[in-house]
Amino acid sequence: HNCLCYRHTTSGAIYRWEFTSSEIEGHAFEVEPQGSVVTNDDDGMIRAALQGIGLIQHQDIALREHLTAGTLVRVLDAWCKPFPGYYLYTPSREQMPAKVRALMDFLVEKREHLARDMAKHEVRSSALKLRKSRTNRA
Repeated sequence: HNCLCYRHTTSGAIYRWEFTSSEIEGHAFEVEPQGSVVTNDDDGMIRAALQGIGLIQHQDIALREHLTAGTLVRVLDAWCKPFPGYYLYTPSREQMPAKVRALMDFLVEKREHLARDMAKHEVRSSALKLRKSRTNRA
């Protein structure tokens, strides 16, 4: 398969794809993808995948709309460990600079919005599956 590669802008290294077995505890490995496209631009890499140029490994949050629409599909899903999310570490909540507090409030709001959107999508998916199964019985 043609794999679309991401080059880190700081180090110049190609991002190595990470795989973790959901069935075998502790079984994980990395692969340096090989392909005809190397980019340091997420949007460009996603556009190339949408055009059918090759496979990408990327975070679900960046691909959600394309996965929902069916314009991109997951492959090797059993080998792709869920991403737990980002963490923000601050020295103390006391005497926190206003800019850091504003960033934290913004991130919490975005996370809650995404969680609501995902819950709505899961309900819709369940309803569609239910309708399809009822149709198949008739």
